[in-house]
Amino acid sequence: MLIVGLTALISGIHRLGSPAQEVEKSGWIYQHYGSQGVAYGTIVLGIVCLFGGIIMFRSAWRPIQRARRFGKQETD
Repeated sequence: MLIVGLTALISGIHRLGSPAQEVEKSGWIYQHYGSQGVAYGTIVLGIVCLFGGIIMFRSAWRPIQRARRFGKQETD
């Protein structure tokens, strides 16, 4: 999720200022917000996925660090 969010954020920033592609012109966001709406929608999606990935990473990282401190090894 973290990688998807980062990739979508970079892609959305890269798309700012450029016209929408043909495949994007049939979508709901393009019809309501235009060409730049697609870029802003991608940026918003990237931010949401990035925050979700950060939360998931933090919740998975803490038990791993606790296990390392106490000499246990996780076997998942």
